[in-house]
Amino acid sequence: MDNRSSDNMKIRNSNGHLTSVVSVPILQLGLIIALSVCCFISQDANACGICPCAPTTYLYSANTLPNKDEFKWDSQIQDGLVSASAGLLNIDTTRSSLSYAMFSRCWNITNNLGVTVEARVRLNSYVGSRKKGAAGLWITDEGGGVILVIDDTGVSLYGSSYVYSMKTMDDFHIYRVVMKGTDAQVYVDGSLVIDGKSVYSSTVVKERSELVFGDGATDASGSSTWDYVKYWQHF
Repeated sequence: MDNRSSDNMKIRNSNGHLTSVVSVPILQLGLIIALSVCCFISQDANACGICPCAPTTYLYSANTLPNKDEFKWDSQIQDGLVSASAGLLNIDTTRSSLSYAMFSRCWNITNNLGVTVEARVRLNSYVGSRKKGAAGLWITDEGGGVILVIDDTGVSLYGSSYVYSMKTMDDFHIYRVVMKGTDAQVYVDGSLVIDGKSVYSSTVVKERSELVFGDGATDASGSSTWDYVKYWQHF
C-alpha cells in the first residue's frame, strides 16, 4: 500500500518496528517557522488584526520632542508649552482658551483593512467645553476619520453620541483606537469601552492622511503627559 498521500507515514525505528510519524509539507513547515519568528519579533502580537504577528510601528517614544528630522512629525503650536524630560512629553495649553499644541505625521494607511493607534497618556488638568478635549488622537485617511477626545470626565468619539465615563486624571492610561471602515472601537487599559458604529466622518479630514496627537481644541484647554504613541496597519 502506498502511504505517500497520507498525512502520516510509517518508518522503522531502531528496534525494527513500524512507527507512525506526522508528515509536514515543506511549505507548511516554512510557514510555521516564519510565523513563529514573526511572533517572537512582534511586540504586540495578539492585537494586530487579521495577521496576528503584524509588527508594531513605534511612531514616538517621548525621549525628545517630536521633530521633523528624527521622527517625521510636524508641529502646530499656538501659545502652548511643550517639553520632554525623563521619557515623558508634557503639553500645556492653559495659558489661554485659544492655545493649542499638536503633532501630526503623514502615513499611508488603508482604512478598509483597518488601523490601530495606541497612546499612553495622563490628563493633568482640564478647563472648557466637555467633549472637546484637552488631549486627543486624530486618526484620518484621505476621506475622513475619527477623533478620540480625552477630557476630565472620560473619553468620547468626537461628533458622536459615544461616550465612556472614567477617571482620566488619576494615572496614566493606555488608550487604543481600532478604526476599520466606518466603525471604530476604543479600548482603555485593554478593555473595550466604546464600540462605535458608523462613526467615520469626513468632517475630521485634516487635508491629508495623517495621525495627530496632542491638544487641538480652541474652546478647551488643559495639560497632559504622554509616554508614547504607536500604530500598526492591519493586514
